[in-house]
Amino acid sequence: MNRKILRASLFAFALTTLTAGQPARCAEPPTAPKTTLDRKTREEVFEIVWSRINERFFDPKFNGTDWGLMRRRYAPQAAEAATDQAFYEVLERMLGELRQSHIGIIPPEAYADEEKEQDAADRPGTVGLIAQWVEEKPIITRVAPGSPAARAGLRPGYVLTAIGNLRMEDLIPRLRKRAKTDRDFATYVRLTVPRLIDGAVDSDVTLEYLDGDDKPGTVTLKRVPVGGTVARFGELPPMPVETEAKRLAGGIGYVRANIFMMPILEPIRKAVREMKDAPGIVLDLRGNPGGIGALANAIGGSFFATETNLGTMKLRRGNINFLSYPQPTVYRGPLVILTDEGSVSTSEILAGGFQEKGRAYVIGEATAGMVLPSVVEALPGGARLQYAFADYRTPKGILLEGRGVLPNRRVSLTRAALLNGEDPALAEAIRYINAQAEARRRRNPNKGVGKKP
Repeated sequence: MNRKILRASLFAFALTTLTAGQPARCAEPPTAPKTTLDRKTREEVFEIVWSRINERFFDPKFNGTDWGLMRRRYAPQAAEAATDQAFYEVLERMLGELRQSHIGIIPPEAYADEEKEQDAADRPGTVGLIAQWVEEKPIITRVAPGSPAARAGLRPGYVLTAIGNLRMEDLIPRLRKRAKTDRDFATYVRLTVPRLIDGAVDSDVTLEYLDGDDKPGTVTLKRVPVGGTVARFGELPPMPVETEAKRLAGGIGYVRANIFMMPILEPIRKAVREMKDAPGIVLDLRGNPGGIGALANAIGGSFFATETNLGTMKLRRGNINFLSYPQPTVYRGPLVILTDEGSVSTSEILAGGFQEKGRAYVIGEATAGMVLPSVVEALPGGARLQYAFADYRTPKGILLEGRGVLPNRRVSLTRAALLNGEDPALAEAIRYINAQAEARRRRNPNKGVGKKP
């Protein structure tokens, strides 16, 4: 059974990175170890991996690691690995010595699984639920209306206990072992569990759970095509892209995107234009694992009236600023950004830059702290190398890697709130916007909130 962890990803400008290896379909029987790479190919792959880091990793001091020593230590282990999986695990251990996000090996089978699923259907399949680590348990936190999960009676607040033959009590220690911090662990749960549940369209998955009264239940669900658009970028497998825009009570705007890929840009711009009279807007980045870094700048143009720097990428040689240029229509009213441990990469750049510029009030949990811009390169034999070529700092020079964006107001999920159908972070955002709108009306009784004061 493979033990790959889902890594968050960041795309920067034309440079591509991949949402890397998650624990494989652990609910399925393990496959026999494969050995297809000969010694010469292994040596070639090892040399490429070591050299790319040596030449292009953004930190010339390699985060305090003696990178030359890593070559001498791991080359013999790589050459003598008994299987391809063991070989890639050696590379992972070597890259892990750098102690940074967005660095690792994506084994060939991870990519092959995605391609196989895409051959079976036009888009990946889902059952329509998300689970997170809440109050020391893997809790279902979102069930999409009309989804197979919803039709089967699953609800937010239920405890997930098994996916197929994979028990959560077995998965959780593995994720915990790989995590450096409690937040890392929560991020791994947030991003990994849905990937284990989803799969090929028309295939089945059996879930075990505890309901609101802790009564055990079992349900088998058929995966259906994901909604939204399927986007393709560089070498990446097709990825589902989804946006949501609506009005909440009192005319407050709500905008959500599941990933930063190009198809989200125009729908978000259009939604913001149509919400120009809203007393406030909520931008929901919870669970958004990142994407094209430049989209943070592009979306910023709908909220900043002047050219604005959202932060800086520091490469080994030189810097690149995340500059945002205003759109013809700029929303100037109160803006709240919702974040959690699943807000990664570009989500962190946007939230961190907006917060530091005083343009947005951030509510929820701290973001993942996995912000390094990275690139993916194909390797001989079908694996891929992901490595960071830059770091990111906020406009004031704060390094978000390992820190994340700290919310202005922390609001945590509880199982009781979920069982009651409540969204505490969104409720707090609405309260904040209403308070801001009321204060503004008192100062400027003849002006609309969404207009320039």
